[in-house]
Amino acid sequence: MVVAEDAAVAIKRMQQFPPDLILLDWMLPGMSGIELASRLKSDQVTESIPIIMITAKGEEDDKVRGHETGAEDYVTKPFSARELLARIQVRIAACIPAI
Repeated sequence: MVVAEDAAVAIKRMQQFPPDLILLDWMLPGMSGIELASRLKSDQVTESIPIIMITAKGEEDDKVRGHETGAEDYVTKPFSARELLARIQVRIAACIPAI
């Protein structure tokens, strides 16, 4: 697991060590999670990494914007750890090729 305190650090770390999944908060210092998701989806190194957006922004327009920006899933706060784990498991399983 890699944790980044802001978008600039996240970009640098993901370029070096691309993760299997990104949990991304909408409200980040320096750059919004929406902007970061857009950048990640336009970069060859990170474009295929699934993003789960985690945010307090629960309006329909916000959810649509999150998906349009490239997030594969969108979880609004508050949420349970059990729900988040289930969503992570679904996204990881979708990345594993069938044999």
